[in-house]
Amino acid sequence: MNKESNSDPRLRLTVLGGGGFVGARLSQLAALSGRCRTVPVLRSYRGLARLGFLIGDACVTDTGSLGALTQAVKGSHTVVNLTLGDQLRIVQDTQLIYAACLNAGVRQLIHISSAVVFGRVTDPSISDDSPPDTHSWMLYARGKAKAEVWLREQMTKGALQVVVLRPGLIWGPGSNWAEMVGDQLLHGNAVLSNGGKGIANLIFVDNLVRAILAVASRPQGPSGFYNVADAETVTWQRYYSGLATGLGYAPETVILWPDGRLRLKQRHAVEWALEHAPLYGFAKWLLRRLGPVARAVLKARLKGTPEPPDGKAGPLRAPVLSRAHWVLHNTVHRLPILKFQREFGPVELIPFEVALEMTAAWLKFVGFGAPAPFAKVSQVA
Repeated sequence: MNKESNSDPRLRLTVLGGGGFVGARLSQLAALSGRCRTVPVLRSYRGLARLGFLIGDACVTDTGSLGALTQAVKGSHTVVNLTLGDQLRIVQDTQLIYAACLNAGVRQLIHISSAVVFGRVTDPSISDDSPPDTHSWMLYARGKAKAEVWLREQMTKGALQVVVLRPGLIWGPGSNWAEMVGDQLLHGNAVLSNGGKGIANLIFVDNLVRAILAVASRPQGPSGFYNVADAETVTWQRYYSGLATGLGYAPETVILWPDGRLRLKQRHAVEWALEHAPLYGFAKWLLRRLGPVARAVLKARLKGTPEPPDGKAGPLRAPVLSRAHWVLHNTVHRLPILKFQREFGPVELIPFEVALEMTAAWLKFVGFGAPAPFAKVSQVA
């Protein structure tokens, strides 16, 4: 794997996390564009499944080793950090990748952060350069925010160009989020708090890939932070209803609960506990020692899947949402994306309705379409 060609004049684009949902799509579209030589870097062989024709170009290595990572990115003009890894090591992994880029003489590091660092976006004046919330209730958000703070400090040194992209919720064919919506529709527990009026800061996976490639084409540009999102402002109701229609479900399948308050239950105490690093670390240790069946049951109980309102007897029962779902459903404002457009020019984005059709078609293909009604069987005399 990872066969080198010193005579290849194209820029080398190395994708860390190249076997993940976004990483595999980026690797494929970048290679198909013909503008760069793409090298997906993975930490294990199981990530090869998504890569298709790029399996032979992949590099499987120990991404936790500075030496191995330096060797993997050596010769690259641009490195894209799409790694997920351990929530407890987000900052350390970011520092490791930055050091490997410096050691290997990389010109440009594109770091993928997340809009989760701004929570529900309650302040309309939030901009691309606003400081992230390093005290968020969410462990993942705190890690992403602290990594941004550290990278901002490195930008002042000018050792290499660092571009931090801050996408919202990444969706599309193959995404866990789209699959989760399909599963909710299939099992009748698609429930939206706040009447579905909250803003869904979405970005279709191919639109994120196009944004990354636009940055990669400017390896000599300035360092900085940029929000990236789809062109349209979309509510959660529009997103869920669009997928429901595309999958053949009746509009009322999506329950619009008018109350925007978070109803606290015992499950939220467990969620809160797991957002603290020591308890999260203990939970991971425990899961590794459980059998596969017990592990699956425990994970299912802790996922915080919304409970469906019971409309069969009496009034609707108020849904108990996970705190993460509640935050998403009650996002107040759309994140601005004008700074990215000014710096990297207008990027041709796939329209929301087209992306919706593509996602619904994939969800149907993998089995989340509305079940066909049972045919009536006439009795034979």
